[in-house]
Amino acid sequence: TESWVFDTGATTHVTNNDRFLTDVVNVTQTIKVADCSTALATKTGSLILQIENGGTLVLFNVLYAPTFNRNIISASKLMKNPKYQILITNNNLKLYHIENKNSHNSPLNCEPMQVIPPG
Repeated sequence: TESWVFDTGATTHVTNNDRFLTDVVNVTQTIKVADCSTALATKTGSLILQIENGGTLVLFNVLYAPTFNRNIISASKLMKNPKYQILITNNNLKLYHIENKNSHNSPLNCEPMQVIPPG
């Protein structure tokens, strides 16, 4: 399994493992992190994550930055996707997929969400 963190401040999805990316395109893009450090993204692509509760999460335009220290799911980017709804209450995030009715709850702290990459 891999760990992914929902980040309400991130503007893009980021992974440090390109093994499961599909539709890969080579890019050169600098990612600015909240602590003002930077990381270089060298690829972008799509990713399907299998959440431990049995649901799936499809991420588009995921940046691959090999030196990045975490896998990040951008909550703000997911909110732009009409297939997902995000509800944040009492320090808890609930991600809901409108079409297949799957949902995932995650505390809003630094605890990672465990996912199982396909394959």
